[in-house]
Amino acid sequence: MKFPIESTQFIVGEWTVEPSLDRIFRQDIEIILEPRIMELLVYLAQHAGQTVSADAIAEHVWRSRAISNQPIYQAIAQLRKALSDEALHPSYIATIPKKGYRL
Repeated sequence: MKFPIESTQFIVGEWTVEPSLDRIFRQDIEIILEPRIMELLVYLAQHAGQTVSADAIAEHVWRSRAISNQPIYQAIAQLRKALSDEALHPSYIATIPKKGYRL
């Protein structure tokens, strides 16, 4: 499933995602995401059900800049926090050890 970053909106679990507004919401909760965090969410959604490596995330979200994995870990943590997700018991973003992440 492919979503252009300008896509009006799509659903991730109980969240409605509006990339053009950098916004996610459910019921009466609205969260504005940093643009890079929204790009990460859109990229993971485009590859829903697939394991995406940190290298692929760096290439597509950070535009191939040579970065360590730390910014990716921090971005995943911010996205999990926004989605009220837990790393140990994920509802949305699973860590696949030594391979990457899966939405």
